[in-house]
Amino acid sequence: MYELMRGGRFLLLDGTDDRGVAHAAEEDWTGRVDIVRVLVSTAADLPAVLLVRPDGYAAWATNASAPEDRLAAACATLRSWCGPAIVDREKSERHGTL
Repeated sequence: MYELMRGGRFLLLDGTDDRGVAHAAEEDWTGRVDIVRVLVSTAADLPAVLLVRPDGYAAWATNASAPEDRLAAACATLRSWCGPAIVDREKSERHGTL
């Protein structure tokens, strides 16, 4: 896990089948969150989705079974911990906020 955290960013571990949370994080929090898709069979002891702070502490986790509930909770958590989602990618690139 320490090797995954070398970038000094938040780390999102997604062990769900649909990978909806990982996809949302890639689209809207790129550059602020590193995403790792965990094989479900190897993640028996982990929550379905886990957000780890840059200092290694867990910021948030969920085992919600409904994909829409996981996604809504994850987006709210990412906004809270990592700032607002990137809405206008071209504007963000021009201002160097990606």
